[in-house]
Amino acid sequence: MNKLEDQKVNNKSLHVLNEGKINEAKVDLSNFYEEIKNSKKKGKSKSFKFFLDNLPKGEIETGTLSHLASLKEEEVKEFIDKLQETPHPTSSFNVGKGLESKIFQWYAKGIGKGEIYCAWIFKDAIINGGGKSFDVGILPGGGNSDDASPKYEVKDYSGKVPKEGKNELDNTGAIRVGVEGSVSKFAFWDVILQTVQIVKKIDTGEGIWDMLPPGPDLEELKKLKDYILKRVLQQTKIVTGEFNKTDTGKFVQFYRVANRVISSAESSEDYNQIILKGPNQKPKSIIIEPISGISIPANGAMSVNIKDSTGKPKRESVINYLNKLEYLRKPEKFEKDLKAAVAEIIKDGLADYWMVFRGKASSIKGKIIPRSDADKFEYSSISQNGIKFKEP
Repeated sequence: MNKLEDQKVNNKSLHVLNEGKINEAKVDLSNFYEEIKNSKKKGKSKSFKFFLDNLPKGEIETGTLSHLASLKEEEVKEFIDKLQETPHPTSSFNVGKGLESKIFQWYAKGIGKGEIYCAWIFKDAIINGGGKSFDVGILPGGGNSDDASPKYEVKDYSGKVPKEGKNELDNTGAIRVGVEGSVSKFAFWDVILQTVQIVKKIDTGEGIWDMLPPGPDLEELKKLKDYILKRVLQQTKIVTGEFNKTDTGKFVQFYRVANRVISSAESSEDYNQIILKGPNQKPKSIIIEPISGISIPANGAMSVNIKDSTGKPKRESVINYLNKLEYLRKPEKFEKDLKAAVAEIIKDGLADYWMVFRGKASSIKGKIIPRSDADKFEYSSISQNGIKFKEP
């Protein structure tokens, strides 16, 4: 340790927020350098410099320095002893009690819990803090955060967090991400919104649902459509980007039950409806006797038998309208697309690993999931227009 390095650290300025006002204070880290000189482990001076130099400037740096200044003498010794000693994780691990758990709880504006801990405990680890799609990177040999490899997305769900939709607390909450999880990016959301519009449209006409084949399935379908309408019209959910686990289950049921109802109708696979359109003309629906596609000429005359040209809803038109929904035609595809959307979020991100912290505040476990396991992540729900999911 040289005097210049000591002086550089001891005179380091720290800005701390105090009731909304910024004041300047001095952070004395001489006790850390004294411990480094007394340490029997080599390379601690270099490791400490790496740790400090790679703190993102601004509130992350000042917040971390403030935390360091709060450590007691015995904690400083342990801090230096464990500083960047552990190889970067590729499998699950436990956060130690005492100082490890204490540092895990440290955070500063712009980062979450666990990130300062990672930069301290793991060799060559840095906090990104640049708004990119990863939080912690491994940067052997220096460089900038873009050169970091591997990269980790860090999510802390340890201790107790609000339980979705309830006034309870738990530590099993689903993971939420930023813009990369926006539902507007995924085609399944278009079908959900289309489903809402079709249900609302059918419900505007009295007795239209009863035009479908009667039976227990139809009665269940009407209950499901009532649920959808209540969520949208009374509770102002779904269309506002709030689609909880119950909503997901009800939509799965809606598509399956509607598929069974429509499949029970006595109708062929042939064409049974014509929509007439023209300039300055309101589209007109005509129900016809079924005709096969091969009987329709490329041009020239063709005769059809008209069953109804009033334009009023008929069983055929209602079934055709519902059949616009891809997930009604293929109910199994809905859940597959939800899962695929989650996998896409993981695969398209910059992180090579997801580091998810779970457990009690006094017993925290870090779960490491590689990007190659993207298909194992599970869809959970949608909140604030963002997809939430859980690690395997």
